[in-house]
Amino acid sequence: EIPDDVLAYKYKPSNPKVLESGNWSITVNNSNSVDVAADISTLTMYPPDGTDDISKAVNNLESAGTIPVIAAGNAGLLGQQTVGSPAVAENAITVGASEPNSLDVAYFSSRGPVDFGSDVRPGVDLIAPGVDIVSAGSPEAYPGDEPYVRASGTSMATPHVSGTIALMMAADSSLD
Repeated sequence: EIPDDVLAYKYKPSNPKVLESGNWSITVNNSNSVDVAADISTLTMYPPDGTDDISKAVNNLESAGTIPVIAAGNAGLLGQQTVGSPAVAENAITVGASEPNSLDVAYFSSRGPVDFGSDVRPGVDLIAPGVDIVSAGSPEAYPGDEPYVRASGTSMATPHVSGTIALMMAADSSLD
């Protein structure tokens, strides 16, 4: 955890499609009287653009009459363009998580946009409740007597959207 009085800056490349080579460095401003040591590792990320095989399969679900509702992912702390595959598929309804009793996106919820240039899409179509959601729990995954767990994530938000779509289609079968 980074102390409150340490400033950390995220590196933003001038061209996000090109991995910039060379020597990278990080500067930490420390106002403490004690030295701060940090182990830093980097990870090059190439945000998916919806052209991977799984995203293509999701795009083909529409022809089978299936509505793909997919969790955006929980990489929001990494910033923008953090929606993962297959949620980046163009035909997916991509769901982010909202904060409780709010229209604010949860801090952990992945964010768009998806792709680059003229093909940019928002990435997240809508948000739904995804913080401290009570859900059925597997005794193997969550040992104990309670059959329910309280969890947070975009995968907790996605069933709200799937259920709403199912209710809408049950009420009006002409919807597509």
